[in-house]
Amino acid sequence: MNNSKISLVVFGATGSVGTSVLDICEKFPDVFSVYALVAQKNEEKLVALGRKFGAKVLCLTAPNNGKFSCDGFVTLTGQKA
Repeated sequence: MNNSKISLVVFGATGSVGTSVLDICEKFPDVFSVYALVAQKNEEKLVALGRKFGAKVLCLTAPNNGKFSCDGFVTLTGQKA
């Protein structure tokens, strides 16, 4: 049996569905790992979730000031990111 984790990219991470997905990841950390998180513009919550779940990549599709960067993560912006 393969013991590797399922690596996820969670779109809408700061919304209700994304939060539900992350709740499942939290309950089953031996099964799921979070590779990347995507949100529209809630930078503060996205960064907090990234730190909590150990994500490598964070993406804001519509950042408030048009820019987004955060130490410790690969950061992407825009809908084509």
